[in-house]
Amino acid sequence: MQRSVFTREQLYDLVWSQPLTTLANRFDLSDVALKKTCRRHYIPTPPLGWWAKKAAGKKVSQTPLPRGKTSEVRNVVIRHGQRSSLRENLERAREVAEQLVEPVAAKHAQQDIVGRTMTRVRKAKIAPAGIATIETSGAFATSIGPASFDRLEAFLNQLVTAVAIRGWNIRSVANGVAIETADEAITLGVSEIVERTKHVPTEAELEKLRRWEEKQARDARLHRWSFTFDRPSIPDWDHVPSARLQVQLEQVYVIGGTAPRRTFADGKTQTIEGMLPEIIVGIAATAIAKREHEEWLERQRREWKEREERRRDAEREAALRARRIAFLDEVFATAERLERVDHLQQLLDQSELPGRRAGVFREWLRQYSDELRASISSAGIDQRLELSGAFNVQGNQAEIGASS
Repeated sequence: MQRSVFTREQLYDLVWSQPLTTLANRFDLSDVALKKTCRRHYIPTPPLGWWAKKAAGKKVSQTPLPRGKTSEVRNVVIRHGQRSSLRENLERAREVAEQLVEPVAAKHAQQDIVGRTMTRVRKAKIAPAGIATIETSGAFATSIGPASFDRLEAFLNQLVTAVAIRGWNIRSVANGVAIETADEAITLGVSEIVERTKHVPTEAELEKLRRWEEKQARDARLHRWSFTFDRPSIPDWDHVPSARLQVQLEQVYVIGGTAPRRTFADGKTQTIEGMLPEIIVGIAATAIAKREHEEWLERQRREWKEREERRRDAEREAALRARRIAFLDEVFATAERLERVDHLQQLLDQSELPGRRAGVFREWLRQYSDELRASISSAGIDQRLELSGAFNVQGNQAEIGASS
């Protein structure tokens, strides 16, 4: 395996001279792997958005190289690797996504699709858990509480702007919208995480339960029929909106590998707005994975079709061979019968059978011998071949194909 050796100072100068995604290509590594190598040797790397700010002419600062530990090996060994086409595409998508950090934050133009989404979600019926859900064509699939409507609108504007900058399109699908990349169309939705809290019974619920219990006791004293199916139900848990949003991308399958990340959710320190570059990368990764999966399925369908064609060809060949052998058996049987008839005629000629019936038999035997001999002559075999069709390849294949 090829490797490169640098001092800490040399590698520090390299990672601050060009983006990690570009430098990593030199070693056939991902930028994540190269960044981990730098971290192990206490070499700082440019933060997210640093190169975009520098390209825009903004003032940026470079983190100084800290002094290495005395026990630390000064040389940094980088072993070259091999990257899949998927990873290369992801890294290109990540590099473009990092450039979106600055321009996306400054663009909040209202888009028609965002307007449709917000109009429909504001008109949607609020579920008992405090969530409004829409899954209609021409709007983002959304499940969110009213308190988060404004935040949703601002985020969708950022997302739509980022998609436009990336050069992608948004089109309507049956239950929402899909983002069309250069590879595939990916659906996504935004939802609010619902929290479960222990339910505290209200006075009205307790009063309703108390009245029911009193009725049960009264019926018991009077020896009247009573039932329990109408007992007032008090829930154990309450489900309330948490104000934490998440973006979920379409689920795709990767054969023999790990599927791309499809969920991006608010956390203790992160928000979906701050993860917008990662979401763009996730869309690109999901599209690539979906395309590769579709190509794999197409290869499977094509291979299956080829196997089926080979199987049918083998069946046709076997059936044709069986018919030809059957024809040959008929010819052999005719030849053997002719030989026996001729032998019988010789025996009859050597003996004198008296009577009229013997003469009739001899005459019929002679005619039958002539018929058998004619049927295995050149003209007779040719006529039998025409009638059997066993050696008419095209006609025979068409006949077998129609019967199958």
